[in-house]
Amino acid sequence: MSNFSICHVSNSTVYIEPNDSSDVVSMVLFGESAKVIDFSQKWTQVQIHNNQCKGWVHADHFVPSKEINNSSIRCIDFTEFVYHEERRIPIFIGCQLPNYDGIRLQYENYQWNFSGQSIHAKDLGMERFKRLGQKYLGSPYRKGGRSPFGIDDSGLVHILYSFLDKTLPRTANKQLSIGKPLSFIQEAQIGDLLGFSSAKGGPVDHIGLYWGNHQVLHVDGIAQIDQVDHNGIYHSSSGQYTYFLTNIQRIIEVWPNP
Repeated sequence: MSNFSICHVSNSTVYIEPNDSSDVVSMVLFGESAKVIDFSQKWTQVQIHNNQCKGWVHADHFVPSKEINNSSIRCIDFTEFVYHEERRIPIFIGCQLPNYDGIRLQYENYQWNFSGQSIHAKDLGMERFKRLGQKYLGSPYRKGGRSPFGIDDSGLVHILYSFLDKTLPRTANKQLSIGKPLSFIQEAQIGDLLGFSSAKGGPVDHIGLYWGNHQVLHVDGIAQIDQVDHNGIYHSSSGQYTYFLTNIQRIIEVWPNP
């Protein structure tokens, strides 16, 4: 029996317990890998390769694999399909493309055609990173989500860094525990992690990405761009701070210039 599996549908929800009414942990996208831990009837317990969180997924959403898919290529179309003569699978921005050669992708005994747009991590500089982030604007909040059809604050950070081949933890607190700490918002560059609290002096409960020009990309009901300063996220319409800045972490010291 294989120790690994690959997501074989457009996306699969990861639950704490093996039932659909359980709390959601995360979301796995097409082509992403997981380590198999246990089985329970129609469910498989897995550890997700790109964020190390554990949970239960529908067993028929995954196929066994001899190894982890370490492809650095991901789809950048809002929606597309992988297909062959008998079947097609809808995929979307962020889905991983195993062993993609520009025409076909392959894993185990499966081979799919793909004619959409993709990007390799080595070709992703700061400006392209920003353009990818813009594609998620307006995406609705969904706990555990990592897709344009449903995403949460740490999920947005996680999927955008996945394009860069950076393996970040899944939750805001753990994401903010890595990287180089910065002291002032004036030091921030595009892509730096910004931690926030919904109560002044409270614990971290929100995360976003510094987006340049005193702006933050984050998810608050929907994925959006708001003004940020040394105090936090300011909403001009209400004249109030909705989140208070707690810390700044830098993951990328020098952006590539492809």
